[in-house]
Amino acid sequence: MGEITAEFKISDAVTGELLWAAIDRRVGGKDVGGMCESWHNADAALKYWAKRMRYVLCEESGGKSCVKP
Repeated sequence: MGEITAEFKISDAVTGELLWAAIDRRVGGKDVGGMCESWHNADAALKYWAKRMRYVLCEESGGKSCVKP
């Protein structure tokens, strides 16, 4: 029912060195529950990306209780 694409880039604030970059595309399913809400798919994608970023940063920093989305 929709699609959203995002690009992510994390760089060192001091050196400008690229630390991490990604491109992702999310395509909504045929879930009729969010059809009346125009931002349903975008909201779901943003929530997923936030959880994914938290997981990746936790893993990279050696965290022991990282929750995979």
